[in-house]
Amino acid sequence: MILANIGVPMLFVQLPYLVVLLLPIIAVEAMVLRRRLSLPFRETFGGAARANLVSTFAGFPLAWLAMFALQDSVGGNRAWGLDTAAHRLAAVTLQAAWLIPYEGDLFWMIPAASLVLLVPCFPASVFIEGWQLRRHWPEMMANRVWSAVWLANSLSYALLLALGAIRLYLALYWHQSTQS
Repeated sequence: MILANIGVPMLFVQLPYLVVLLLPIIAVEAMVLRRRLSLPFRETFGGAARANLVSTFAGFPLAWLAMFALQDSVGGNRAWGLDTAAHRLAAVTLQAAWLIPYEGDLFWMIPAASLVLLVPCFPASVFIEGWQLRRHWPEMMANRVWSAVWLANSLSYALLLALGAIRLYLALYWHQSTQS
């Protein structure tokens, strides 16, 4: 089959996962924003919702595109093999945007690449959400908004990191269980 060799564009794997987690992330970030900015929860929830919708549906694709451009610029559009630990590490870091179709290893590569994609997504989220919320609350001191956005995203990304690590652990555990 021709399509079997196209690889895995992580944009289409990760985006549904992010959509499922969107409401809990908005709630967590709204609570942080409420505490840091002394605004009513309803106000911070609405602001966090708008900002996160933009960062999810515009910011994540832009961060993914930047990672894909990096991948393409370092020759990551071809298989390097998974023979060594260094090759496996390169396959899920430098090739995280569009995984090479190592069918037998995608069970661990997809959750590992998802973790790697958190790295460019964090600054993109902070920038986009901070910009959105500065426009939403123009009367608020800029440094207070940026500080609150950075803290809110630090917490939500810590949760995403924890969930991603659990996802990777379970993938490795279940694979090992089926191989025994």
